[in-house]
Amino acid sequence: MLQDNITRSTVRYPDSNAYRFLDRSMTYQQLDRESNRLSRLLAELGVSRGDRVGIMLNRCMETPLAVYAIMKAGAAFVPMDPDMPIARVSSLVQSCEMTLIVSTSAQRETLLAVAHDLNTPLVVINCEIASLAETSEKGCSFIPLSAAQNFDHSALSVMGTSPSDIAYIMFTSGSTGAPKGIVHTHESGNAYARRSVKQYGITSEDVIGNHAPLHFDISTMGYLSSPFAGACAVIIPDAYTRLPASMSQLMEDERMTIWYSVPFAIIQLMSRGGLESRNLEALRWVLYGGEPFAARHVRALMDRLPAIRISNVYGPAEVNQCTYYTVPSDITGNEESISIGHVCEGSRVLIVDDQDRQIKRGETGELLIASPTMMQGYYRRPELNRACFQEVDGVRYYRSRDLASRGLDGLLYYHGRMDQQVKIRGNRIEIDELENLVMQDPAVEEAAAYAVSAGTEGERVEVSVLLTHRSELDTKRVLDQVAAVFPSYARPEKIVVRSEFPRTTSGKIDRRKLASDANVR
Repeated sequence: MLQDNITRSTVRYPDSNAYRFLDRSMTYQQLDRESNRLSRLLAELGVSRGDRVGIMLNRCMETPLAVYAIMKAGAAFVPMDPDMPIARVSSLVQSCEMTLIVSTSAQRETLLAVAHDLNTPLVVINCEIASLAETSEKGCSFIPLSAAQNFDHSALSVMGTSPSDIAYIMFTSGSTGAPKGIVHTHESGNAYARRSVKQYGITSEDVIGNHAPLHFDISTMGYLSSPFAGACAVIIPDAYTRLPASMSQLMEDERMTIWYSVPFAIIQLMSRGGLESRNLEALRWVLYGGEPFAARHVRALMDRLPAIRISNVYGPAEVNQCTYYTVPSDITGNEESISIGHVCEGSRVLIVDDQDRQIKRGETGELLIASPTMMQGYYRRPELNRACFQEVDGVRYYRSRDLASRGLDGLLYYHGRMDQQVKIRGNRIEIDELENLVMQDPAVEEAAAYAVSAGTEGERVEVSVLLTHRSELDTKRVLDQVAAVFPSYARPEKIVVRSEFPRTTSGKIDRRKLASDANVR
């Protein structure tokens, strides 16, 4: 089980820091004991094997504590973005039948509204540094984290747990508007942790920069792989992610050895982080994933930090990581794209055409992935599971919907999505969901969403619309409707009214042309 990694590291490195956050630190022994106490509190509150428990926290020291306490209680943790609209929180709570959420008083009003909307009582473990009194209000019971101190720190034994039990469910947007829950078991989670530790040579001496929030799959490096190796993960404070100079200073002060983030964060470090004035001699490896990274930016990073390795990590959240590519030092920066590399040990891929026939090298098709790190399936979505898995020669593959090719050099190359999905700062946005919402406005005849360049800020979403005859669009009303459903990174800054759309030969809206036109405005 994943929680056993904490126990093993406690035996080997009891006084080593497992996590650091600002001026706080937690050793492996402390993490083991405090997560035991919290798991006993959870059990006292009725949490048992197979239950789902939400974690709705910003980046903080209590996050790993909650992760491992929930698993020690035999339950699965469900990461929840604290900035989600109330409707999306309600959807997750309802679909997972959650009755307990680990959060803070900052989410009080949201959780009260959810309890009211669903007419479901919720128990909230309130992770405040100050010890607050237990309260009950409008269907929510708020219990302070300090209540866990009343319980013994010896391990909680959950009978019958197995590697096939669900460890966590990570939600992403679905094309119909219903969130899709990606189910990872202890077996798939441990396979990822084991693989990444071996692949990047992670040891107890490493200090990993944990930039991603828990609800983003890149965070598994800090929350799963780091404890597997007995390393220390430094949780990057939310404020620092918006202050590149502070983030680079933290990298220096903490003597980070491994950094893993989306390219956007690295671009910010290069443009506004003052890397040239930092002593980053401890840094040995920079990993990036979630979206492509322009070769010119990778070349610039190599020039700034010539002693480090840089690797492109590929793998949808459904399979964690399945390929990686350590970028050679002789790239010019003029390359059209950077390879996603070779298949990781223990995984296999197929590239097929629209008839599911394997294609030749150099040709582009859909990437199918089989891996021990692969999800069990989408949570309670049998129709999606039937569509997304395919058995070939007795092997179960995940249909990634990603377009890829194998070059004549034997390396894999990524060519984008088959569907209308884009990524903003590594967050997945299925744009037909956004389009469907915009088209609910009676003035809108057609809508097209796409990603456009925002300079050093990465990318942003833009929406163009065609209006019904003689209609006028209340743009503010539409943007307010979007804001009520979509997280901030997925909201368009503006809506462009057009007289016509560029079309493909088949009559479809040419979104690439829309994006291209927007980028030259």
